Amino acid sequence: MIVVQIQAKTDLEPYQVKQLVEYHYGYHVYEIRKVRAVYKLKTDQGIVAFKNAKKMKDIDFIDSVIQHLHLHEFSYVPTLRKTKNNNLLLHHQHGDYVVEQWLPSDVREVSPYKRDWLHAAGKKLAQFHEAAATYPVYQIPKKRIRKAWGEWFFRKYEKVKEWSRWRNSHTDSWLLARMKQVKDNHLKYPNITSSLCHGSLHQENIMMDANSEIWFIDFERLTYDSIGKDLAQILMYHFRFHPWNREDVDQLLAGYQSVSVLSQSDLIHFCARNLVSERMIYAYLDGKPILEDQEQERAKESVLREIVPAYWY
Repeated sequence: MIVVQIQAKTDLEPYQVKQLVEYHYGYHVYEIRKVRAVYKLKTDQGIVAFKNAKKMKDIDFIDSVIQHLHLHEFSYVPTLRKTKNNNLLLHHQHGDYVVEQWLPSDVREVSPYKRDWLHAAGKKLAQFHEAAATYPVYQIPKKRIRKAWGEWFFRKYEKVKEWSRWRNSHTDSWLLARMKQVKDNHLKYPNITSSLCHGSLHQENIMMDANSEIWFIDFERLTYDSIGKDLAQILMYHFRFHPWNREDVDQLLAGYQSVSVLSQSDLIHFCARNLVSERMIYAYLDGKPILEDQEQERAKESVLREIVPAYWY
């Protein structure tokens, strides 16, 4: 599988973009201007964005997921536009390009330095998971379907144990203890909920409008995985800019559970994805540091102990 990656830059001149859109899409372009590294076009078919994109085999899958979301009353994602020849990608010279819906004018990226979006993001993520969960699994490309998380994790645990025998450091003992706890908990609570997950929920992909409604953009990392992946990922990026604290985690979870109540297994798994992230495991196996901020790690564990005490018993 080639994963969709829409790049936020284009080396074409405005007049070239105008010509391409008018010729291949049949739109009449009234105005064109650069916004950051993409082109914003006002056309007779609405306002659209023109972006550079690598040529992908499964952009049709991403488009079908977006269409599915809209059909299931989740419209807070931009739609892709097709050319007159019914293609999603426009090939020109040595590049590939995509045109998509421009978000409403009042939509802005959430600020990494603020906390006012967490409850709304949790609520919208639950709505996204509910709509995405009805997408037929058989239509998902196989390489976008993660193998059973427990199976993957147990294999990594054995590999870390093997490597730790000759390293024998405090970090090894700390990581192994956390991984063993994750393993033991998963054996007790194996029934975690899976769905299509966004897979890239950092602040640049989470937008908020004037009514505090959340929008999600950039679906190139769509993956069928446990819902805890998306929840933990939001916190991972958020707490790069804030000290771990209970209020922020409560806000995200309260927003999510106002739509979809998390089972005990999903809450346990949510803790696991936060306490032993994939990034942490891969860093260890690559010989890189895994404890970037010990104080943050202690605070994280303290917060999660309060929120999900069953994880430790």
